[in-house]
Amino acid sequence: PTRRSSDLYAVKAVLRGTADTPDNNFGLIFRASDVTYAGPDSYYGLYVGLGDESGQICVGYAQNNWNSLGNIDIDYEANRDYTLEVLVYNETFVILLDGEVMGEYDAQGFMNGTVGIRTYKQLFEVSEFEVRTLGASDFDNFESGYSEYVDHPVTWACSDYDPDTKGRYGFIGTVTDLDGVQCKVIVTVKG
Repeated sequence: PTRRSSDLYAVKAVLRGTADTPDNNFGLIFRASDVTYAGPDSYYGLYVGLGDESGQICVGYAQNNWNSLGNIDIDYEANRDYTLEVLVYNETFVILLDGEVMGEYDAQGFMNGTVGIRTYKQLFEVSEFEVRTLGASDFDNFESGYSEYVDHPVTWACSDYDPDTKGRYGFIGTVTDLDGVQCKVIVTVKG
């Protein structure tokens, strides 16, 4: 994938559930839009939360209804601080719990929007909330890493090129904004 600065950030919160056995979850929404507050899933965007009866990380998205992307079992404890972090990068996001990678998921086409906290019938506390740009070490958490593409102006030259004559021609490209950098492309003209 290519790196586009508007598509990458991290959202992190320190969360604490107060129920001994939660019957639902609480966590982070991101790339969310059209948040209406009419119900727990009345928005368009992604969600990662903690809790549920079996103690898990709940991963999914809302489109005015709930769509699960899966659950990750954890050893949930009431009244314990959990650091939940989501690294958002182009079409994917990675979930970290207390600094440990828990999984990588497809962003389901959600490419922009707001971030925030969300709960469904569950009391919880938030002691920290942060949104930041991804740093170089964050990309190590993604399975495929990242590639950064930079466009450079190139001046092309081929002294014997004739578009009306069959043959192979070698074009030499000089990268104009980098000292001493050239490249070569072979072009075949078929008649």
